[in-house]
Amino acid sequence: MAQHYSPYRPMTLQASLEEVTRLGDGYLLTGAGKGWRAWDLLTWLEREHPTLLWLPVVLVPLDATLNGAVFEIYWEGEPITDAPLYRLDRCNPTVIPH
Repeated sequence: MAQHYSPYRPMTLQASLEEVTRLGDGYLLTGAGKGWRAWDLLTWLEREHPTLLWLPVVLVPLDATLNGAVFEIYWEGEPITDAPLYRLDRCNPTVIPH
C-alpha cells in the first residue's frame, strides 16, 4: 500500500485551535451547523470535552480561495475521512458566532 503524503504536520486538535487563535479574530471555525472563534471553541472543549483536544488532526491553512480546514487523521497522517472536522473561514471580526 502506498504511503499517503501530507505537506501538513500532524498535531492535536488543541494545538490546531491555538494556532488559529494566533491568527486573530478574523477567522471562524464551522462544523455541525455551528460556528466558533478558535478561542471560544478551545475554551468550550476544555470544559465540556477535554479528551477531544488530543485528537490527531492536520490544519490546512486558508488558501488563495480562502478555504481552510481541520481534518481528523490517524497518527500516521492518513485522513480518516474526506470531510473536514471543521472548516476555517475568514469572517468579519465584529460578527459574533453562535
